[in-house]
Amino acid sequence: MPAAASLLETGVKPWPRMPTVFAAASLLGAGATVAWTAQIVVALAAAVAVAWAWRRRRDIGARAAAIAALLPFATPFAFDYDLVVWLLPLLWLAREGALGEGDPVGRAVMLLGWLAPVVGWLLAWQFGIPAMTAAGLVLAGTVLRRLARPVAPAPPLGLRGPSGSPIFRRAGRGSAW
Repeated sequence: MPAAASLLETGVKPWPRMPTVFAAASLLGAGATVAWTAQIVVALAAAVAVAWAWRRRRDIGARAAAIAALLPFATPFAFDYDLVVWLLPLLWLAREGALGEGDPVGRAVMLLGWLAPVVGWLLAWQFGIPAMTAAGLVLAGTVLRRLARPVAPAPPLGLRGPSGSPIFRRAGRGSAW
């Protein structure tokens, strides 16, 4: 690991192709200590956010969206080709209605997340702007914002007939069941 960290710190690893906080801080001129500190702080925040999302929702799609959106922030060694995991939160946002009539922010975030691996790399390479990292933070924030919305109550358990009455009734006092 020390050899890999040395390659990362010296810029041998191509920072413009890395959507990590370490690479973003390095692109912006921060020293190795500041970049490592920022990476550790954001990685810990991402872990806390994933734990919160996991406790907040039972829906596996919501959980997967949170994990996949925050995954590139857990390591300083992620590259643009690792952002294929962003397909999960993008698809989850689409399923949750981000493409609906009333959510222009959701549509903009989906477009940003889709274009970030290519456009972000070009902006970082040409102008030193860590756009992939910024796009990832926006995507993660949007997923977490949607997870923070109140969850609709689940329908009652049990099968219902055409009239809406329960097919199976719970056995009560005086029941043979």
